[in-house]
Amino acid sequence: MLAIFNSAVARGPEELRIPADRNPASGKNASDLLQSFLHDFPQAISLSVEGMCKMAYTHEKEALLKPRSFAVKDEIFCLFEGTLENLASLRQQYGLSKS
Repeated sequence: MLAIFNSAVARGPEELRIPADRNPASGKNASDLLQSFLHDFPQAISLSVEGMCKMAYTHEKEALLKPRSFAVKDEIFCLFEGTLENLASLRQQYGLSKS
């Protein structure tokens, strides 16, 4: 899974930053990171909310008991991982696909 957020949306912890991250000119930009992920995982599902975030995930190496589902409702983006007891009602409520 990959999620890249604009710093106006969320800032990552300083401990997770690499030296190139401190100098924006020396690292990959968000679009390049997303393209690298999609190159490595051609079956990945991705989305971009212009200027806010870029997200991608794949079903590759997905654990049988932890399926991944993605939903968008009222400008809220959710990635569910795992099994849910009330999955049928959640699919209906949030418009989740059956795959």
